[in-house]
Amino acid sequence: MRAVLNPAWVASVNSPAPGGAPAAITGILGTGAAGYFADQYGQPRLLLSDTVWNMIPNAGNAGYGTWQQEIDFYCDARGAQGFTAMETCVFADSSNGTPYSQGATWDGVNPWVSGGDPSTGFNNTFWTRVDYLIAACARNGMAALLNVAYGDAEASPNAFYNLNTTQVQAFGAGLAARYASTPNIIWQIGGDYSASFDSLASAMLTGIRSGGDTHVISIENFSETTSRYYLGTGHAAQAWGASNAQFNCVYTYIQTYFGVRYAYAEASPLPVIWMDGYYYKSSGGANAYYAPYDRAMRQYVWWALSSGARGSNTASENVYQWVATQPAEVTSEYFFTHTAGHIYTAVSSLPGWWKLLPDVGNTLITAGGGTPVASDSGAHYGEAVTDSYVTASYAPDGSLALIYLSHATTITVNTTLITAGYSVKWIDPDSGTVYAGTPGTTYNSGATDGSKPILNSVGDPDWVLALKGP
Repeated sequence: MRAVLNPAWVASVNSPAPGGAPAAITGILGTGAAGYFADQYGQPRLLLSDTVWNMIPNAGNAGYGTWQQEIDFYCDARGAQGFTAMETCVFADSSNGTPYSQGATWDGVNPWVSGGDPSTGFNNTFWTRVDYLIAACARNGMAALLNVAYGDAEASPNAFYNLNTTQVQAFGAGLAARYASTPNIIWQIGGDYSASFDSLASAMLTGIRSGGDTHVISIENFSETTSRYYLGTGHAAQAWGASNAQFNCVYTYIQTYFGVRYAYAEASPLPVIWMDGYYYKSSGGANAYYAPYDRAMRQYVWWALSSGARGSNTASENVYQWVATQPAEVTSEYFFTHTAGHIYTAVSSLPGWWKLLPDVGNTLITAGGGTPVASDSGAHYGEAVTDSYVTASYAPDGSLALIYLSHATTITVNTTLITAGYSVKWIDPDSGTVYAGTPGTTYNSGATDGSKPILNSVGDPDWVLALKGP
C-alpha cells in the first residue's frame, strides 16, 4: 500500500518527463515506519523545509518588492540553499503577528468572494498568490507545505471564525477543485492547535477527499506532541491526528531525538519528521558562524535525522513573520546559507537512508552512548549544548547505520547489524565533508581516524558516523 499526492503521476514513476521537470516531493511511498517522502519519479526525497508563516498574507509588504518578487526571491534562495520544501499559512492569523481579519492579505485581498464565507466561492485574486507560490516552489524543486487551518483557526478574528461545518466542507471542496492535480503540495493543519477545531477540520478533509484530492495531510498539535500523542505524562491521544495524519509531526523544544523515537514507538507508526520547536536565532553577522545558535540548530536537525526522521522543518526568528527587513536574512543567516544544504546532501547521498529506524534499545550502540533525556519535562534545550547522548539508527537489512556524536566520546558498535564488508565514513556535521574511517567495533569522535581531524570545520567536537554496507 502507498499513499500518494497525485495519482496521475503513479503510471510514470521512474520515467522523468522530457525536459527534466525539477524533482519535488509529491507523496509518500512505502508503508508504516518504512514509509518515506518521494518525488514525482518515485525517488526518495529527504524533507528539508523552512517555515515562513506569513508569506501569503505579507508578500509585497516586507520591503523587497512586489508580492511576486518577494515570493520568487524567497523560493529561489531556499531552493539554491538545498531546501526541498517550505511551509506557510495560507491565511493571515492573529497569533503569528498579523493584524488582518479572517485571512485577508496585507493589502486587503480577501480569500472569499463574499465576506468570510468560503461557500460563496474562492476570490481568484487571492488564490492567484497561492498558485504563484506553489509554482515558485516547483520551479526550485520544492514542495509547498500549505497550512490551511493554522492554530485556533476558528477563534476571532481568524479565517474560520463563526463558520459551520457545511461552509468549511465547501472550502475543502474548493481546494480539491483548484489543486487536486497540482503535484508538489502537502496539506497541513495545526500549529499550537486546539481540539475545538476537530469537527471543522474533519469537514474540511471530507471536502478535500470528496473532490478527488489525494495529497497527503498531517497535523502539528502543540508543544511536546506528535501528530497523534502528547509526549508528556499520560501520553494522551490527539484525536484528529490519530485518525487522519499520514505522516507524524514532532513538535518539541527539547532534544528532538526524544520525540522522533517516541513517534516510531507508537502503534502503527508513520514516517516521522521534526516539524517545529526551536527557531533559529541569528547573531546578526553576515553569514558568520555563531557557535551558540548555529551549533544548537545543527544538533536539533542531526538528532532527528540520525534517529530515523524522514526530514525536518526549521524556521528562523528573523524570517518567519515576513515583515520589513526580514527578506535580507534569507541570504545572510549562516545555518540556512551554509549548513542546511550540506546536511541534506550528506544524508540523501547515503544509499538507503530512507530505511533507517532508531536504535531505541541500544542494540546498535552497546557502550558509550550516554543516557537519553527521559521525558519532555526538562527545560527547553535552546542554546545549551550539554546533552551528550549518542543518537543512532540503522536499516533492518544491514545496509546502513547513521550515528550522531554530539560531543567527543568513544562508543562501542554492534557491527554484526551491518552487512560484512561495510565501509566507515566520518561526516563533518556542518560542512558535510566526508573522511574515510577504519572499520572496527569502537569509534572515538574525539580522536583522529584516517584523515579525520579531531574537531570539525567550525571547531566543535560533534561528528556524524556512517557505516555503509557494500
